[in-house]
Amino acid sequence: TIWQMNKVLKCKKCGKEIQSGFYNTPDGAYCCGCWERTPQAVKDAAFLKAMKKLADTGKIIYNTFTE
Repeated sequence: TIWQMNKVLKCKKCGKEIQSGFYNTPDGAYCCGCWERTPQAVKDAAFLKAMKKLADTGKIIYNTFTE
């Protein structure tokens, strides 16, 4: 829709407008600078959260088509 095209993507941590590449985590978008300064433990937790969401989605799709 038109309103989405005008929406500005901002970094979750610093709030700056994201102009180019960014990290799209389950908790929100991070600019490259903020994501690089994020502790590894937080990055690992975000990765596990994303993998769990994907696994759960796969289970739902699998169960839908096999029942």
